[in-house]
Amino acid sequence: MSGIKEDGLIWETTTMCLSFNEDSNILFVHPHQGFKGKETLDHAKENVENTLKKVGDKLTGIVAEMPHHYISAELTRYYKQHIPDVPIAMIAHSFFQKMIGNFLLSLASQNRPTKLFTSEEEALTWLNDQIG
Repeated sequence: MSGIKEDGLIWETTTMCLSFNEDSNILFVHPHQGFKGKETLDHAKENVENTLKKVGDKLTGIVAEMPHHYISAELTRYYKQHIPDVPIAMIAHSFFQKMIGNFLLSLASQNRPTKLFTSEEEALTWLNDQIG
């Protein structure tokens, strides 16, 4: 995982591997390579609860690698309603992920700047500009 420094926090949930850089207060989200199947509302709740418990109100931005598994509209709404309104840089590596990412961008909140990238470097540059 990129973006991790020695003073960062690292943890896993059933569907995600997460790290929090305490210098920049940016959360890095990667799909859990061992997860196969359909993500459920219980998984989403686990992800949000664990993340908020770890980072509290320090979060300034998110770099999220698009998962390889399907995320339903119900889960997308849950994530949108329960994560803080901070800028999100999404990273898509495949054509399918780009297609899904562009769809998610059409649903993005006006209060939460969101943009799709193909590299973490570009994503971080944009995110740091958004954070100021």
